[in-house]
Amino acid sequence: MMKSPPRPREDSQAHGWAAVAHGMARQVLVDGKPLDRCLSGFFRLEKKFGSKDRAFLSEACFAFFRWYGWIRRCLPGCQLPEFPDENFRRAMAAALHLDGAAAHPVLTLWGGRLSSSAPLPDASFAIKARWVEGSLGGGPASWKELVPDWFLAEIPAECPQEELVKILQQRPPIWLRIQRADPAAVIAELHALGLQPETPLPSLPKAVRLKRSKINLYDLPPYREGRLEVQDLASQCIGAACLARPGQRWLDLCAGAGGKTLLLADALDNRGAIVATDKRAWKLLDLKKRARRAGFGNIQPRELKGGKASSNDATFDGVLVDAPCSCTGTWRRNPDGRWTSKPGDIAELVTLQAEILGKAAKQVKPGGVLIYATCSLARAENEEQIEHFLKLHPGFVLEDFPHPASGAATGGLLSILPALADNDAMFVARMKKAPPAK
Repeated sequence: MMKSPPRPREDSQAHGWAAVAHGMARQVLVDGKPLDRCLSGFFRLEKKFGSKDRAFLSEACFAFFRWYGWIRRCLPGCQLPEFPDENFRRAMAAALHLDGAAAHPVLTLWGGRLSSSAPLPDASFAIKARWVEGSLGGGPASWKELVPDWFLAEIPAECPQEELVKILQQRPPIWLRIQRADPAAVIAELHALGLQPETPLPSLPKAVRLKRSKINLYDLPPYREGRLEVQDLASQCIGAACLARPGQRWLDLCAGAGGKTLLLADALDNRGAIVATDKRAWKLLDLKKRARRAGFGNIQPRELKGGKASSNDATFDGVLVDAPCSCTGTWRRNPDGRWTSKPGDIAELVTLQAEILGKAAKQVKPGGVLIYATCSLARAENEEQIEHFLKLHPGFVLEDFPHPASGAATGGLLSILPALADNDAMFVARMKKAPPAK
């Protein structure tokens, strides 16, 4: 039975949406802008797109970069064309097919015969590779094509490379953190809303994993009332290294929008004080809103000027440095980052991180702790950075803390990998400053 020809509206929609996707791809690959910001800025201006349209376009753009290493076989010379031609539309259709996207009329108009292939939502990695070889050509499809060439040389030797890359190809779940509330009560509330929450780590009962859902989490009562925050499990594990206690005074030196600041505030049980700083004042506005929603009165946001958060040195029980980094540990959530990052970026970031750590060390009082964290998998930003710091600052030593999942000793260093519980990757180190001489 022959398929009916596309209706004019569908054909116009397919071309229009391809133009949007192409515009997003150009902003990322040519201008180096983050995809999530490009999409949010576009939809903020273009009000004509409904929620379903926005969801499909976002899914298509993220799929494009998740599978870009393979689907660029569709593009002559593996280069992004100047306009959304047939090759680009075919690449978009292939990306959505590999991602297991639901059937949509646009897919047929983008992909032609590709769209008649069997769906691949739950197919194994090997089956997807064979589909690429048979449908897109270009010879064997290797998992190494899905990340830039320099990446694998940067990660620790003990990290299983192929397993890591395969996990990066999976769409991430949503992670939530319960705060200022009884975990059992909030989880029951989420069940009542039909969300099927999971708590895979008994040692972290406030860490909740959700399967992808069409529901808007930000409209849920637990979120509006400050009892829930959206935060990946890897970020939540940083609390295991901080071991913050009520009544302490902490500094979050690179607070950003404040996810880890709120984690500290919850650990302090709204007692003690947290000075949260960032050079980007607009980021601190988000933190103020989130702190107010949760009812945290012990957070003091400050715009960081001159690299110091306080006029007096050595005043904090703990200093958290969630350092600017290459963010390779979040490539699963932000797949566009794979294709805009360069190996030279890491060298520049290592210099910046060392500078920040040096300033942070002065803010730790004797007997206090310095916590260093990145969402990077690169040795240079993690283990090697800490080795360098400790050589320059003999007054600091690594201090053990329990692994957040197993309780095993860490020796003061912890790499959190995606295989832990379907999460991002992070690195954290805990260092103690020598107490005052007696």
